Amino acid sequence: MIVLRRLLASALVVAVLSSAAPAAADSCLPAAGRVGRTSIRGVRLGATARLGDPRAVAASYCVDHGGELSFAVDESSSVLLVVSTAAGDAVRGVGPGDPVSSLGAMKPLGRSASADVYLLGGENQIVIATARGRVAFVAAADRLLLASRGKLSYWLRRLGY
Repeated sequence: MIVLRRLLASALVVAVLSSAAPAAADSCLPAAGRVGRTSIRGVRLGATARLGDPRAVAASYCVDHGGELSFAVDESSSVLLVVSTAAGDAVRGVGPGDPVSSLGAMKPLGRSASADVYLLGGENQIVIATARGRVAFVAAADRLLLASRGKLSYWLRRLGY
């Protein structure tokens, strides 16, 4: 497996990060981002991502003030999973680093390598991971991954979570 790790935006990721990519090649993504029902920072589940290397399955970008935005694609280059550890990527006012107590009820999905994983309620595909009483990361996951704990865990591990 080749994982394309990019700390700087480039033309390699065309359709997916067009709205999220930093303006300058020597900068990170902005600190504040938007989390939708099926997207984080404009990286939408099911969108086509061109990663340059046809063997690449993932890309990562740094975020100002700390954190990282990562996403994984399947063999047809469709985005399956988007993960953010940036504090600015909040769901219901709670983002990575915040205490778990303010999240409310969530459906347990299992564990990643380092955190407990939950599905946020409602008609969204947003996953919250918690570790040591704090939000570890926020993710948007394809419905096929949400239907299988094993698949979700597999793709989280591929991204390093």
